[in-house]
Amino acid sequence: MNKLTPQIAARNFCDKKIKNGFKLIALHEYQDISGTIIFWRIRLKNFNTAEKIIWPMHQDRSGKFLLKEPDFNLKKKPIYRLPDIINNPAEPIYIHEGEKCVDEFIKMGLIATTSGGWNSAVGADWEILKGKKVIIWRDADKQGLQYAITVTDILLKLNCEVWWIDIEKLKLPLKGDYVDWLVKNPGTSRNDILSLPLIKPTSTKQEIGKLSLSDSNIEVGNQNSDFSKANLLLNLIDEIEFFHDEQKQSYAMFKNIDHQEIWPIESDEFKNWLAHQFWNTYKTSISHTSLNDVLSIIKGKATFEGECHHVCMRVGNFNEKIYINIADKKWQAIEVSANGWSILNSYPVRFKGLQNMQPLPMPLENGNVNLLWKHINIPTSAQILVLAWMLECWRPHTPFPLLILMGMQGSGKSHTQEILRKIIDPSLPNLRNAPKNADDILVAAANNLLVSYNNVSKLSIENQDDLCCLSTGGGFARRKFYTTGSEAVIDIKRPVILNGISELITRQDLLDRCVIIDLPTINEKTVSFRSARAI
Repeated sequence: MNKLTPQIAARNFCDKKIKNGFKLIALHEYQDISGTIIFWRIRLKNFNTAEKIIWPMHQDRSGKFLLKEPDFNLKKKPIYRLPDIINNPAEPIYIHEGEKCVDEFIKMGLIATTSGGWNSAVGADWEILKGKKVIIWRDADKQGLQYAITVTDILLKLNCEVWWIDIEKLKLPLKGDYVDWLVKNPGTSRNDILSLPLIKPTSTKQEIGKLSLSDSNIEVGNQNSDFSKANLLLNLIDEIEFFHDEQKQSYAMFKNIDHQEIWPIESDEFKNWLAHQFWNTYKTSISHTSLNDVLSIIKGKATFEGECHHVCMRVGNFNEKIYINIADKKWQAIEVSANGWSILNSYPVRFKGLQNMQPLPMPLENGNVNLLWKHINIPTSAQILVLAWMLECWRPHTPFPLLILMGMQGSGKSHTQEILRKIIDPSLPNLRNAPKNADDILVAAANNLLVSYNNVSKLSIENQDDLCCLSTGGGFARRKFYTTGSEAVIDIKRPVILNGISELITRQDLLDRCVIIDLPTINEKTVSFRSARAI
């Protein structure tokens, strides 16, 4: 059997497009500093319609070719023709928008590179150009201007000497690039290119907002419209990964300063982050209309183009290890295995952010769990049982028993429950009122690992049935739209803790799932634990 080559793999991926009139015109190789190929970009063109398609492709560790870029995690993508830059350290570097121009340009004996398309600059690793002389040959359109300004802003921070080819004097057509100029200037030599007029750019990335939001001569139209602002915002999201979970909930994963965050696309936190990015870049506000337009687009990308990933909230398991979301500002997690535990900044589980989720206490080595009992009113005979229940809350692949704290007034039920909640899954609020209907239970479970109800005096038959389902896992179905009759189904499993004075559980099937602890009344001789609220 013949070995599958990149060329054959690319042609296989493009087979349907080729049958529809496209031609495979190039397979661009992206390499690391050693010359090892990391991924390819497939270039297709339909010469009848002038439509072009560019697809990324890479080969995974098993040798399988995949029609997507490799996972760079927190790293940035390499720029094009990286070995040429390393092998010619004293040469000025020309930057074009797209691999096609670079491939033609290097035929002149000059060094050139690109990050790819006009919206790819931010996601590329330009560090190799630090301190070098760089000349940018931009395309003659608004996207080309944005690309040039974005690259300039990045390179100036790397202490590069940055120049632009003065394309105004080249009289390029709208959207014209180096290849178009070459066609109009046959017989061009290396010296001709070296003698082209240069200008020193003074713009930074922030200037693109002013240029794109004004009536420039680059493109005709009302650039200050909501449509223009929506397009500008779309230009800022090339580094964001959009995906969905098994229930088609859409998410965005993006780098925020020094860590990765994952938020539901429809969450206020992600909307506010997008608006903040727009302001930081363009120094102007974006309307709700433009923002909602962009959110609709990226939600569609996440649902129909993004990959499906399992998303966790506070706890997840992977490869026989348990990961606990600390939910701190650094988005760290605790990895627990048979060999012990450690705190990680990067981990294989995808944790989503939630508005009400609060940080866990940071674990310490050589701790003493027996200190806990000094601060909560659990009888000595039940302490091992409660500790086992606490640990079980962090094992997502098993059913969850309910913990019921019973006791008369003055037994510290609410305080004990709040302390346990702060250790397992701190939230705002830590204690909720008793559920009135099934939707109350569903909402609490959808936004918390530990469902916590305080001072419960009665549970309806429906409530008890829902808690049974929550304990062992099951589907909760609710009508989504009355006009269409469609359902929203959520498969969910959560640990539950609640407290009350009277007997709460009347259903035998729920009683079988409960750990019931009777709390003694606190009298004057009982050591006070109220001072421990800072736990």
